[in-house]
Amino acid sequence: MDFAVNRFLMKLFRSNNIKIIAECRRYFQFNLPSELIEKTKTKFEENYSRCVLVLRDICVRAVLGKILFESILSISTSTGTQKVIKILFKILFCKSI
Repeated sequence: MDFAVNRFLMKLFRSNNIKIIAECRRYFQFNLPSELIEKTKTKFEENYSRCVLVLRDICVRAVLGKILFESILSISTSTGTQKVIKILFKILFCKSI
């Protein structure tokens, strides 16, 4: 695809010198398809890795929250205390019980 773009630019600028075409591309900030693909690939990989980290954090938070919730409920004996703990759990972890 780079070849087709370079040939188009050679005809547009009426020059067969690839150095001139490269300078024109740099001046007009016109990237070759291979450069655009690489930039898009890198951006996708960065976004994907961020998503994986966020999902991991959500899962860890959910598991730890459930463990914490169950351990606190097992310690407390009064139903009033258990209701307060359930409300706090909903507020902190945005989960229904």
